Amino acid sequence: MKHNIIILLFIILILNPCKAQVPGFIGRKFVVSGGMMFSPAFYSTYKTHKNTGDNSVIPFGVNLVKNVQVDYTISRENTIGLEYQNLRSCSFVLRDFYIPSTGKKTTVRDVRYVYMNSVGINIKKFNIEKGAIAPIGDYQKFAFNAVFCRSYDSLDNIEKLYPTKNKFLTFTYGIGSSRVLYKNITLNYGVDLTVMFDRRFFSFFPKKPNSVLYSDASFYRVKAVKVFNSFVSLGYVF
Repeated sequence: MKHNIIILLFIILILNPCKAQVPGFIGRKFVVSGGMMFSPAFYSTYKTHKNTGDNSVIPFGVNLVKNVQVDYTISRENTIGLEYQNLRSCSFVLRDFYIPSTGKKTTVRDVRYVYMNSVGINIKKFNIEKGAIAPIGDYQKFAFNAVFCRSYDSLDNIEKLYPTKNKFLTFTYGIGSSRVLYKNITLNYGVDLTVMFDRRFFSFFPKKPNSVLYSDASFYRVKAVKVFNSFVSLGYVF
């Protein structure tokens, strides 16, 4: 009887550490998720890219960015993943225009249609002290992204007028949580704070940007969207 108890205790000591060291959700390590990032538009507020003219400016709005991620569990505490983000929106430039016949000056609004694509890599660190085991539970996220932004004066698929291009790097710190909704389906939610590696990140868009380039207008629009975001998405673990 004494030997049986010793053997049982030995088995428990062996199995418990092994079980604790198995990462993933019931042994499954990949998570594919898709959802939306959203935030109050604190400044540079616009509706969707389909609106034009003065009606595209509203006193308050919500920024929406589509987001897709693929994460792989590398340990009980960490996942590594790839992410893609997409935005379609508007910006504008106010500029002075001189009427030749009268010699008078007037201000005109040039509407810019902004397209943003972002790809990057992220690492999520799960809080194992609160019972989390990657990829389920509360976590912190650290991400680097390459952002590619284009803007045009026209939505015409054949002729896009005065095209501009921007590209820059961003760093994002986020906190979030992943919960099991049903079997292999998860719900992910949290908040992100993003910093752009560009000198323009530390300045605000001028009220009357006569001399601001069109590329700057699209940059400030993307900045207004990416600085702070909440996010929610559905994932599938396999």
